[in-house]
Parts: sequence; structure tokens; C-alpha cells
Amino acid sequence: MINKNLGFLKDKPFFDSGLYDNKKVYENTPKAIENVIKSKNYLYIRLKKTLDNMVICYKDKNLERLLHVEDKVKDCSYEDISYIAKFPILKLSDLVEILHGTPVIFELDKEVLDYKLRIMDILTSYEGEYAIVSKDIGTLKWFNKNYPNVITGYKIERDNKNRFHFFRKYDFILVDVNIYNDKYIRKQREEKVILGHNIRDDQTFDSKKNVYDSLICSASFDK
Repeated sequence: MINKNLGFLKDKPFFDSGLYDNKKVYENTPKAIENVIKSKNYLYIRLKKTLDNMVICYKDKNLERLLHVEDKVKDCSYEDISYIAKFPILKLSDLVEILHGTPVIFELDKEVLDYKLRIMDILTSYEGEYAIVSKDIGTLKWFNKNYPNVITGYKIERDNKNRFHFFRKYDFILVDVNIYNDKYIRKQREEKVILGHNIRDDQTFDSKKNVYDSLICSASFDK
């Protein structure tokens, strides 16, 4: 059995896409990442694949919310997205160069094999601690088979809350804090590391920080 060090998952809060306001500082930009590093907290980054197979740090599947166009990320080239955006579009390869060893959780979509291979080609040289999380059981099985040393987690939201019992070869669970009651989470923590996501305000943070091993926070407040 492989012994993995999960200590960093319990150490500090993780901030989704950095610390930003999407006015002066935009999410997933070098400045947003730098703000988290300066705050001595950790990062949660979502990875998307472009049409030309670039892996970028981008939260949404489409470009509508931030760039005001209806196209999906996977249907646009990196150059096209960069041309539309008024802020830097950060590639994964660029991100690892500015992290300075900061622990990160990377969220992966259900994607083709080449997407996962490109990600691992970059991350295998990263000297900081990191974990992979996904809602896609197939992705977790792929990592368990091909990269058994990588720390993996299953992300649970309302649409898949009953599926995590069917495959247990992952190291932690990432749960929407609005799904289960606190007593249930504390019981489950006897067997698994459990992180909570969908933390959007100080009140929720304070009420959940002792329930979960750690929390994934939005950038609207700083802990």
C-alpha cells in the first residue's frame, strides 16, 4: 500500500482561482495567485483544455461570464481566448513557475486522455505538494492506475452525491457544505479526509471550519 502525505490538505484554507475582485485583479491571473501566496494560504485551480490542446487555469466551461461570448473553452484556441480577454490567461505551465512550492488542488474535468497526459507532463516536475480532484470517476481510476502516487479526491455536489460509495480508491472527498449535515461529515471523517467547498462568506467559514479538515473558499473574503 502506498503511503501518501495528506497533511497539507488539513493545514490551511484553499482559495478558488486566487484572491481577486474581478475589477482590478481578475481570477486565475498572476496577481490573483500572488495574493494567495502572500496571504500564506493555499490554492484551488480548475484546469480546462483549449481547442489547440493548451491546458489553462480557467473556472468555467464557457467564456460568457468573464469574456461575454457564448463559445466554450474547448472550442477556442489559446490565442483566440487571449485576444478576447482583457487580462492574462494563465497556462498551467506558467502557473507552476510562479507558485514557489505553494500547495495546490487541481480540479480536472472529464476529458480525453491527451488532456490528462499533458497535465501530468507538467506536474511531475512540480516540487510543491498538490492533489487532483474530479467529479469524474473514470479520471480518478485513470490516476489510480497510471499515477498511483498522486493524491486524488472525489468532488461531490448535489447531482452526484450518491455515487462516491462505488469507487473508494481516492484519498479524500471534497463535498459541497450545503449537502450533508455536520454530524454526518464528522462521522465520515473517521475514515476519510473530507474538505468542504462552496464557502462564500465569513459566517459559513466560521460554522464549518471545525467540521471539515479544510475548506475551499471564494475570493470574496480572506482568512
